[in-house]
Amino acid sequence: FACECSRSEIRQISSNGNYPGTCRNKKLNLLKGNQTWRILVPVQTLVCLKTFTNKIEKIDVS
Repeated sequence: FACECSRSEIRQISSNGNYPGTCRNKKLNLLKGNQTWRILVPVQTLVCLKTFTNKIEKIDVS
């Protein structure tokens, strides 16, 4: 879904800095400029990333 929130706006409205879902149900146009594309995933969706030092980190992307 499209999101029109800036990082500074998210920091102002979210105590932990995570995106709070402000634009999730707004049905904004994905092709309009100055918007971020966000992907809705189930709660506790873990992604494994390999760092530059070859360490594997699990990150909750939900």
